[in-house]
Amino acid sequence: MRNLYLTILGYGNSEIVLMICAVAVFLQIIWVFVEILKSKTLDVVSKLCWMLLIIFVPVLGTLLYLYFGRASKYSVK
Repeated sequence: MRNLYLTILGYGNSEIVLMICAVAVFLQIIWVFVEILKSKTLDVVSKLCWMLLIIFVPVLGTLLYLYFGRASKYSVK
């Protein structure tokens, strides 16, 4: 199978794994951007701050938003 990747794509196994990881991170960032824009609990300034954090520190910013920024569906009011 490794020879197939090398002959068709010119990539080895490690390059393919890195490309899959890069695509996964990119999709996660897009998903979080959409979730921030659709959020009804965040005001405009908070949305802008979260988006700037994600732009400048993409992986850490998305993880911080997913942990701290999202409104819990089960929060007690």
